[in-house]
Amino acid sequence: MTALSTRHGRWLILLLGAALLPFVLEQVRPRRHDDCRNPDLLTLTLAIPGSKPAPSASRHVPAGPVNRGRSEDVVQWMQGEIENPQDPRNALRFWIVRSFDPAATSPRAVLQGSFDPDSHEVREVTTTMGNVPVHVAIDGTRRPSRVIAWAWAYDGRPAAAIFPALLKSAPSRLMRGSVRVTLFLVDGTALDPDRGPVAAAAVTWISNAWSHMVRHCR
Repeated sequence: MTALSTRHGRWLILLLGAALLPFVLEQVRPRRHDDCRNPDLLTLTLAIPGSKPAPSASRHVPAGPVNRGRSEDVVQWMQGEIENPQDPRNALRFWIVRSFDPAATSPRAVLQGSFDPDSHEVREVTTTMGNVPVHVAIDGTRRPSRVIAWAWAYDGRPAAAIFPALLKSAPSRLMRGSVRVTLFLVDGTALDPDRGPVAAAAVTWISNAWSHMVRHCR
């Protein structure tokens, strides 16, 4: 009876140790690390073909009152304009947003306005730095039509959807800490019934922006 209890106790200790491991690692592991070796170079959006950075194009925004003062928790925020191929007077707008908070890299969170697309597709775009899944959403119920395109990257890789990517990387995050989610976003309008040229301009900029990030991060 004593031997049986000892054997069960050994397994119980192992199970308790396995259950406590995530909590121990949470206390000792790095909670944050940047997956980009030169994150400040990403602010040089003028290097992305077609980009016209805004005067205050680059800034570091505190992630919130709780994190204020912690440099590793700030949001990197870059924005500017791209020429609209259908209407040079109404430029397309672009953003590159990097944050440890996935919710901060939602297109709706950045645009801060209502958007109800009647079409939405994911295009697999081939670049010199690998394929990038780019979302293209169009609201054709308004005049002019609104075109929004975006892509995400996490841990140095493009992601069609960010939360599955976070789930897949859970073991890595547990050991190495979280990394920033990067959002590439373009918003604009299309005057003609054919929204293809505007969507193509947005997708091209995103693919170039992705290549810009890879060059400076890897």
